[in-house]
Amino acid sequence: MQKDPGFGWKCYLVFFAIMVVRNTIDLFSSASPVYLFYFVIVAFQKSLNIIYWVNVFTTVFNILCLIPLFLYVYRKRFLCPRVWQWVFVLRVIFDITGHTYQRVMLKSLFFSSPKFAAWAVVIFLLVLFPSYLACYQYAFQNEKIFPKQKTLF
Repeated sequence: MQKDPGFGWKCYLVFFAIMVVRNTIDLFSSASPVYLFYFVIVAFQKSLNIIYWVNVFTTVFNILCLIPLFLYVYRKRFLCPRVWQWVFVLRVIFDITGHTYQRVMLKSLFFSSPKFAAWAVVIFLLVLFPSYLACYQYAFQNEKIFPKQKTLF
């Protein structure tokens, strides 16, 4: 088994979990601008309901990706790698197709302040990159991380 990922990964796990919980609350809380955005677009055009559901699935897969991130940080093996590979691939697909509210906000930010918007994109990618790295390694390099450890289920 490889060396323990350390304190930095544990801090990132807490930070990312807080971020995912916050995004989940924003999507479902009637007091948030994100909820209001989806409520308004669906009120004007019922066929745009699919955009809301894609964002719901994006949120679900981000929540599910907390599991392999946690397991990666604490070096536990759970379920077969094929499950985590599918979760990872679906997360990528829904992250690309989802986040409509964030995409619209970023687009408007590019019109008002392109430099600030570019920095926002860079920071956003830097914040997400470790979660993708850990989930990818957990899903696709499972044997490297856990050469002799048995799967719990």
